[in-house]
Amino acid sequence: MAWAGLCLVVAAPSPAWPDGRVITNLEMPSAHLGRPIPFAVYLPPGTTAPARPSTTPARHWPVLYLLHGHGDNETAWLQLGRIQSSLDRLIAENVLPPLIVVMPMAGNSWYVDDARPRGYGPVFTAVTEDLVDGIDGRYPTLNCRAGRAIGGLSMGGFGAALAGVTHPQRYRAVISLSGSLFDPVRHEYFKRHRALARIYGGVFGEPISYARYRAWNVFTRLDALSGNEALPAFWLAAGDRDFPSILRGTARLHLRLSGRGADSELRVTSDGHDWRNWRRAIVPALTWLGAKLGNTCP
Repeated sequence: MAWAGLCLVVAAPSPAWPDGRVITNLEMPSAHLGRPIPFAVYLPPGTTAPARPSTTPARHWPVLYLLHGHGDNETAWLQLGRIQSSLDRLIAENVLPPLIVVMPMAGNSWYVDDARPRGYGPVFTAVTEDLVDGIDGRYPTLNCRAGRAIGGLSMGGFGAALAGVTHPQRYRAVISLSGSLFDPVRHEYFKRHRALARIYGGVFGEPISYARYRAWNVFTRLDALSGNEALPAFWLAAGDRDFPSILRGTARLHLRLSGRGADSELRVTSDGHDWRNWRRAIVPALTWLGAKLGNTCP
């Protein structure tokens, strides 16, 4: 049999999305702190800084604020969490839209406003106001709720959830991985009084104050919201080999959010409180986040 006019057409592979770039050793001025906030940033390809003038057409990106845990700093997600490779891959696979990821340094502040004369200062206000405003002024961001999310691990998971329930109008989504989400039930607090004093290191007073601890608690602030307040979507994850109080608090928060009709996802893995877990746990969290973020502001 003769074959004539046979033509094979091989489709060219689609070009890979170029990798983003990471910049470290950055600082953002903070009027509330009276000192700059150190931070690192992941930028998708084509991002310019400072932001282009509003009269110049430019692509604007959603932003994820990614908070570190106790004892870490602004490079922890990069060095220990290997977040850049996860972001590059998920963006290339069109699972996650190109976005800016901001990783601030907050010390062991627990992301609260520390009133002590020699404490960390108003870190919560600085991160949720000064840093956000500064990033929106420096980079081409989607400067609206639809394009803004916050997440973190352990202490940072607490900080992210605290920001989400304190400023629900500012964030579209919240990610908490092994978040230190302790329900301020009075008898549990006094049962764990000494342990909590060690954990928080004085940010709630020396000696630790139950009133202050309760005032800066995620559950307390959630309960204080009006019933018609639009909450962010929440991704809550913890391992069944994590600290029992963290697993219990994460599940409780999911139930409380769900009871208010909020969009809340709970994931319980077989992992512990360590970077091996968080490196893996951030991937499904970012995949979930990709469907929540908008690409334009209303």
